[in-house]
Parts: sequence; structure tokens; C-alpha cells
Amino acid sequence: MKRILLIALILVLVRPLPVYSADNCGFGFEEDVLNWDVSVDDDPPCVKSKWDVVKKNDGFTNYVSLVMYPDEEGPSASSDEDSYIQIYCIKKAIQVYVWVEYPDSFGFDGTGQYRIDNGKAVTFKYRVQKDLDGVILNSPKTFMTAFAKATERVTFKIGNVDGYEIVVYPKADLLSHRGLFASKGCKF
Repeated sequence: MKRILLIALILVLVRPLPVYSADNCGFGFEEDVLNWDVSVDDDPPCVKSKWDVVKKNDGFTNYVSLVMYPDEEGPSASSDEDSYIQIYCIKKAIQVYVWVEYPDSFGFDGTGQYRIDNGKAVTFKYRVQKDLDGVILNSPKTFMTAFAKATERVTFKIGNVDGYEIVVYPKADLLSHRGLFASKGCKF
């Protein structure tokens, strides 16, 4: 009886590490529903995550940007797809936006943290967007230099009205877009 109680106590106290398997593809991968043959596979195939490219030139605004949604399978992730990161090249300047609802600030200025891969947390300053739906990093070049050197991911921790939000974005194919950004005057 003592052995059974001891085993039960060990099972309660020693918990396995969490498994991040929202779509069963693993971090940095996503389901490829466009190339899914339902007659052959029960589950869609997995492909490496890719940044979405957005180009705009309407005669008034001219920019190129990259968009990535958070990977729910990232370690410590607490966000859903209501958040995303967008990297702009507009007028030969890089801007980095992270969309989180109602970020914490004093006036319109605030601070958050990001971590590249498993490195040390870096405190950064930001400006809150007027619609309170995200932040603009004050030092985007510093961030982009660090993110370009990442192996796998960047994790943001940004305070908001509910405490804070943690969002994890894969690096994915970021470096394949360097040429596009450089052609617009934005090197990273």
C-alpha cells in the first residue's frame, strides 16, 4: 500500500514538460491545407512557416512588409492569432510593429522585453499605436540585427491591461527577404 501511495505521490508532484502541439506540426511549422489530399491523408502535411509579404503602392503610400502570426506551439506562448508582428520598409526606414491589445504604457510610451532563441531578455522601449492595438519598437534596427542572427525564434513579453502577453514568432524564412528589403533601402 505504501508503494502505491508513493507512486501516486510521485506522479502528482513530478509533471512532464509541456508539449506544444496545437496543430501537430511542431514549432516553426504549419499545416499545409492548400496541398492536402484528404483522400490520402487524415491530417494535412506540415511545411515550414513562411512570412507573408505585403506590398502597397497606391500613389500615396509605398511600402513592403513582412507579417508573421505567433506560433502557438512556442515555449511560454500565451497569445492566439489576434497578435502578429509586422516588419515594414517605408521611406527607406525599417519599422517593427507587434500587435497586442491594450499594451501597458505611460502616456503612449512603454517598455517590454524580447528574447532571441534562449538568450538573455532584452528590455526595449516602444510607442503605443493610437488605436491601442499594438506597439512600435523605438529601435527597430537593433532588434532586426539581433533577430537576423536568431536560430529559431523571438519571444516578446509586453505588458497589457490583463497583466502581460507572451507571443512567440518563428524566424522561419526571414533572411530570404533581405534582398527585397535592401532593394527598398532597408538593410538588416
